[in-house]
Amino acid sequence: MTKTILHEALPVIKWTPAMGKVSVPGVYDMPIEIYHSDICEGPSISSSGLRLIEDKSPLHYWDTSPLNPDREPQQDKPYFNLGRAVHTLCLGEDGFATNYVVRPEEFSDWRTNAAKAWRATQIEAGRTVLKPEDKITIKGIADRLKAHPLVRGGILSGEIERSLIWKDAETDVWLKSRPDVLPYGGELVADLKTCAAADADSTRRSINDYGYHMQLALCGIGMKAVLDRDISDNDYALIFAETKRPFAINVKPIGAEAIVYGRMQLRRALRKFADCFRKKEWPGFDDDMITAGLPAWRVKQLEAEATNGMLPKDF
Repeated sequence: MTKTILHEALPVIKWTPAMGKVSVPGVYDMPIEIYHSDICEGPSISSSGLRLIEDKSPLHYWDTSPLNPDREPQQDKPYFNLGRAVHTLCLGEDGFATNYVVRPEEFSDWRTNAAKAWRATQIEAGRTVLKPEDKITIKGIADRLKAHPLVRGGILSGEIERSLIWKDAETDVWLKSRPDVLPYGGELVADLKTCAAADADSTRRSINDYGYHMQLALCGIGMKAVLDRDISDNDYALIFAETKRPFAINVKPIGAEAIVYGRMQLRRALRKFADCFRKKEWPGFDDDMITAGLPAWRVKQLEAEATNGMLPKDF
């Protein structure tokens, strides 16, 4: 996991409202709320949507999809990603001050009209509003990251808040990926994940539970489609950072098999999405009406108890 990070300019397209829907593949500089909207000229989906289809069902995805005119009501709230904020602070205090602002001490919460008005003004100016405790967490993580040898070596070097958007050749569906940091160059994809616990068992569970291997794999696919960069299956990593003192860091290179399976899962979910969109049908679980039983580990446990006379035979 030692790579030379090349600092080369990325061909970034600055999105403006006058551009309307995205119709050209590229690296886009756009607000995160625009990225999450129905921004492409055709049906589009991001990693989070594909993971929801894969982990739950097309119906779960459609219920909150921006493509659904009758989707679940969405609350108006600013997007806040701790990883993005940490990245920004790592690059320098000036950039952080430009994009983020901390709630003044005079406001203990957002209940008063004055506090609400101040927050609205900051959001309208394009800044992400943080609570005082958020700033403490962000600075603590940033300081730990700056001290890590791999981070000092450039593993997280790149542009923040850039969106990869391209059209899938097989399905004609537009795909979107927005990594915490888009590498300037080289052949390494690394993403920062904040977590409560970054020990070995917890990180493995997180990768599985949140489908992080799929998220990384989609970024690699996007970098090939948009930037013509080939990423080896061995060159993906997650940087886990605990959100409480001592803000411990655990860099986890991701095994190639996880990335390969991630691409398989993405393709399965993408085909489901395209088929559902074409048919205008969004079914629930795939295993509906398939017989269910006890998990294998529980069956083995009960078999051992029966063998040892721990279960009654006269039932």
